[in-house]
Amino acid sequence: MRTPLRIALIVAGAILFVVGAYQSQGPPRLTVLNTGLSVTHGLRHPAGALMAAVGAVLLAKGATRRGPRVFLMALATLSLLVSIHLAAYRVDADHAGMASRTLLRWIRIPWGEVTGVDGDAGLVVVTGKDQNKIRVDTTDFRPDQRATLDRTIARRVRESSPTK
Repeated sequence: MRTPLRIALIVAGAILFVVGAYQSQGPPRLTVLNTGLSVTHGLRHPAGALMAAVGAVLLAKGATRRGPRVFLMALATLSLLVSIHLAAYRVDADHAGMASRTLLRWIRIPWGEVTGVDGDAGLVVVTGKDQNKIRVDTTDFRPDQRATLDRTIARRVRESSPTK
């Protein structure tokens, strides 16, 4: 491959990868509804990860050695999987329960079956009676989004618990 073409591929690939990686980050979209809330990623996050995958492929095309090419193709594959995950990701907390959809799993826990809610600054874990768990990574949440999620879960669990 001619050197000017290789340099153009490397420059374009690096720019696309960096811009795409930046665009794929940030807080998700939290939509508050009358009966609960929904957490999804807008088009920007999966499109950014896809852009990063394209950038990694261009970098691999411009690479002259096999080792970097293999690494960059693995990076492109990982970025593509992240893009698909971000597009598929959804968490719903409605009147019936909490549901989570990811790339490989869909799970729903009715509020009456919630046995515990745990977590720390970057994670909320809702556990059901049969030890099913919904993990919500809140690392990228803004503080107001995290507070809204915590309040919604607490309110729904409290409302569903039997009165004494």
